[in-house]
Amino acid sequence: MERMGLLERRRYVEAPPRVEYSLTAAGVDLLRPIFALGEWADRHGDSVRTALYGDPED
Repeated sequence: MERMGLLERRRYVEAPPRVEYSLTAAGVDLLRPIFALGEWADRHGDSVRTALYGDPED
């Protein structure tokens, strides 16, 4: 994700070694569609699961 430009890595010269990751502007822009997909899955996940694997009560 760092290579894709979604995350930025910051290294600290300390002992023990430490790194932090933060979202880039592109990563922040991606949050809305990711959350929207999660909301869609919350609403439709049961029907999709049933269509793929059948009704667990059958």
